[in-house]
Amino acid sequence: MQPALDLTREFPRSPFDAIAGYFWLPRLIDKTRAHFAGTRGEYMAYPCPSDVRFIEFFGLDVEALGEVIKSMASDDAIAAWIMDHQVSRTAEEVAGFLKLLSVPPADPSKAAYLAAQAKAVAPDRNDIDTFSKLICVEENHPIPAHLT
Repeated sequence: MQPALDLTREFPRSPFDAIAGYFWLPRLIDKTRAHFAGTRGEYMAYPCPSDVRFIEFFGLDVEALGEVIKSMASDDAIAAWIMDHQVSRTAEEVAGFLKLLSVPPADPSKAAYLAAQAKAVAPDRNDIDTFSKLICVEENHPIPAHLT
């Protein structure tokens, strides 16, 4: 069993971390465990919009995934559950989810919001063009070299 993080005191894992090739999953697990433990602080409740992108991409049931994570299953057990319950995806498609994390928002209002947040957080940087990169900067996670 894995304990929940206290997100009022520490950050969840990076958007670019992966378990069994599933990018975003470690972060989703950290935030969901904290949500159910009552220690999520100011983070959005499960499932946040990026969690929903992950869940929909892999064709998972949001409630069932939440229950598996709530059970405090290990990271590997959660990844195995996803492998057993996801829509059929090739290894290339699974790796392709990383591309979804690395695409700037197409919606002009979301792009403007991201630009304003990036300027507020890191006014000297002009490379923060995705919400995943913004999260990394805010939480002091490294941005993968191939994305900088």
